[in-house]
Amino acid sequence: MERHVFTVHQITLTDAEVAIINREGHHAVPKHKASLDISIAGDQGAAAGLAWLAGHYTEAAKLVATDLEDVFEIGNCGPETSIARTAPMHSVSVGDIVEGPDGLHVVSSIGFKPVLFGLLRDQLPSRRAV
Repeated sequence: MERHVFTVHQITLTDAEVAIINREGHHAVPKHKASLDISIAGDQGAAAGLAWLAGHYTEAAKLVATDLEDVFEIGNCGPETSIARTAPMHSVSVGDIVEGPDGLHVVSSIGFKPVLFGLLRDQLPSRRAV
């Protein structure tokens, strides 16, 4: 099978953001709230699109893989030689966005969903160029 370079984008929190969440609650930091919303959303593709446009994602790594399922496996089990970290990275999990030859996909509760844009743009707190 042909191998491609995929980019993993994750929502990560700073120590200061964690302190705010611990002091004020889960909804005190917008990107943390977005992460929680994605994990329970009925439409994870649209929820991830909102978080992407709001600028909540950070590039975490480039992976060499054959497809999205392979990205998930490598992002959780390795080999490390297939991962080039560009920032601190946790294992690939629900809510992460994978960018590959077929566009952006969010890791869903089951499999992957295309990241959707434009369906809920009026709910954005701020906008980010895509």
